[in-house]
Amino acid sequence: MQPVRTLEDQTERLVRNTMLLGLVPGVVLGAVAALLVHPLVGLVVLVVVAGAWAALVWSRVGSAVAATVDRLGATHLAAGGEPRLENLIESVSVVGGIEEPQVRVLSVPTLNAAAVADRSGATFVVTRGLLDGLGRVELEAVLANLAGRVKAGNARFVTTVLALPLPAGTRDNLLTRGLGEQATVRADLAAVGLTRYPPGLIAALGVMEQHGTAVKGAPPETAPLWLAPIDGFGRVGAGSEESLALRIAVLQEL
Repeated sequence: MQPVRTLEDQTERLVRNTMLLGLVPGVVLGAVAALLVHPLVGLVVLVVVAGAWAALVWSRVGSAVAATVDRLGATHLAAGGEPRLENLIESVSVVGGIEEPQVRVLSVPTLNAAAVADRSGATFVVTRGLLDGLGRVELEAVLANLAGRVKAGNARFVTTVLALPLPAGTRDNLLTRGLGEQATVRADLAAVGLTRYPPGLIAALGVMEQHGTAVKGAPPETAPLWLAPIDGFGRVGAGSEESLALRIAVLQEL
């Protein structure tokens, strides 16, 4: 069952709570300094340690989109370079009720796409194989899926969790609890809710399954950001998702 709190609310709360974690070492070190040196020194240590941690968290979250996209090695889309893609993104953004995202292209022959987001906006990362391998209707369905993830807060939540300076196991648990079950299926249903045409996404997923979705060089922890498995077999790490075959079967029942 999905939590009553929206993912956007969860993201804000998570950032605040993570920033407050700095109080724990701050209090410990401050107490030691107060006992060994002077209470005023202890207070200074508390403020410095807690403040430094909060600043680190804020900085990591603020640069999360840029850092994630840069790690993927995707390049900026030159204006007018992909008119079909640009037109579809514009229309999908309007229908989906999101601010038009930036677009990056990853030069790999396989078919996949990801949505990376923060409170200021989103970036869509699409592979060259996706642009070359899908028709207009199928590509629109994929972009609608990404727009739905941005609208629902999934993209921002995952991007934020991955940016937090926390142990990998903690991040995995946060993703699993936050995204809930069948996150990809829900994203698919949201996408066809935008396009009003399930066959478009069914066809897109079918082509992706046939020609492969592995993204060479993509960090495994970024798997929940992607529309399809990036390892060639299934999701790696937290947020293991349903297979493309299952997702196609669900959409065929609509």
